[in-house]
Amino acid sequence: MAQKKNDTLQIIQFDPDDFYITMVNLVLYNMGTELAGSAFDLETSKTLVDKITRKEIKPEIAIIEAHMGKSEYDGDKIAAKLKELVPEIKIIGFSTYETEKWSDIQAMKTLKDTDKSIIKALEGATGLTFENSNVKDPSD
Repeated sequence: MAQKKNDTLQIIQFDPDDFYITMVNLVLYNMGTELAGSAFDLETSKTLVDKITRKEIKPEIAIIEAHMGKSEYDGDKIAAKLKELVPEIKIIGFSTYETEKWSDIQAMKTLKDTDKSIIKALEGATGLTFENSNVKDPSD
């Protein structure tokens, strides 16, 4: 059974690879929600952080890649800034790099550990369930 769309949950993503932004959007769609904003490099990251600073958006969850253009420490800096602006935000470190020191939840960009998949991380952070399809089951 498809879930009702969640219009209030605000999730943002910082990732230099548009494939992962698209993939997370598809996962979220099948969870009944969508990204409130995304950034693909340090410049667009600053723009997204500015929107948060101006209170145009107040994200509950941020999905952050460790390496946004300069080094594998970019994600750490973005996470620290977000925690400063929105202390209750949940940070999902979604990377091939270790993110345990700066993220609340670690999701690995690998198929080796399905317990650390982005789907599991998002289900845990949102309380929503991933559905294989949003097409309503006619027997319901």
